[in-house]
Amino acid sequence: MPFQVFKSKHARPSRPRIGLSRRGYFSVNKAAYELLGQPSRVVLLYDAERELVGLRPADESVAHSYKVIQQGQSESYVIAARAFCDHCGIRYGDEVLHFIPHKEGDLLIFELA
Repeated sequence: MPFQVFKSKHARPSRPRIGLSRRGYFSVNKAAYELLGQPSRVVLLYDAERELVGLRPADESVAHSYKVIQQGQSESYVIAARAFCDHCGIRYGDEVLHFIPHKEGDLLIFELA
C-alpha cells in the first residue's frame, strides 16, 4: 500500500476517549460527549471491585452532579473530578491517562485497570 500524505494540523479521534489529567480532570472528546447525550452535568460513579468509572447524564437539580465544561472553541470537554478521584483512591498526577469508554444503558463506563 502506498504512503498517504497527512495534511491536517490536528488528528481528531473519531472513537470515544476519556482522559484523566495530572490535575484530576476528566477530559471527554466529542465522540464520547455525544455518546453520553451531550449533557450539561454528570453524576460520577465508581465500582471499586471492578475498577470502573461511570458517567451518568444529570441536570442542575442533582446536587451531587458535576458540570461538563467545553474547552474554549474546541470539541473537547472537562469535568473537575479531583474530589471524586481523591475520595475513591483513583491515582492521578504522574501522567495523563487515556481510556476507551463504552455505553451501558444511560452510563458511559471506562475501566481504570
